[in-house]
Amino acid sequence: MSTSPIAQAPASLLPVDATAQRILRQRAELLARREEQGAEGESRFYIRFLLGNEPFGVPYQFLEEILPGAQPARVPGVPPFIAGVVNRRGDLITVLDLRHLFQAAPGERRDAGVLVVTAAGVTAGIYAPHIEGNTRYDPQTLLPPPPASGVSNPAHIAGVHEGRVTLLDMEALLGDPALRIDTG
Repeated sequence: MSTSPIAQAPASLLPVDATAQRILRQRAELLARREEQGAEGESRFYIRFLLGNEPFGVPYQFLEEILPGAQPARVPGVPPFIAGVVNRRGDLITVLDLRHLFQAAPGERRDAGVLVVTAAGVTAGIYAPHIEGNTRYDPQTLLPPPPASGVSNPAHIAGVHEGRVTLLDMEALLGDPALRIDTG
């Protein structure tokens, strides 16, 4: 009576001759290369919001939470690019108003909220006067940001998606020493 393949040990099913093992190694290397290539061209998501009439995006990899309807409480004596603070389950989060960094018009406040993001070892909020939704993008297809006189620091921009949505470089933005307030 023969033993069914299911009852055999898995190792006994592997080919033992050198030619078959070489073919399996080549296939494994090919699959590994395809996986690496796929990782480079993979699409990702970003949350899209408006600053004035200009669409901006924050890649999901930096987004911790959306606080819909949250309105930052003003803090006296801070620079205009700080909208204030919000209470997030007992923690005060500093909220940036990017309209001042990108010279965006005030615009209408509908579906406003705060995007809680973490990058460069900092957790902060970004005031979003109007949250539109999310969109998929391929980082390899982002266009370089056009020269703009209203942008305080072009390094804050990762690129432009589909020629219209400015994707933010959260590491550069939250890591920028010019945006830190020394309280000590």
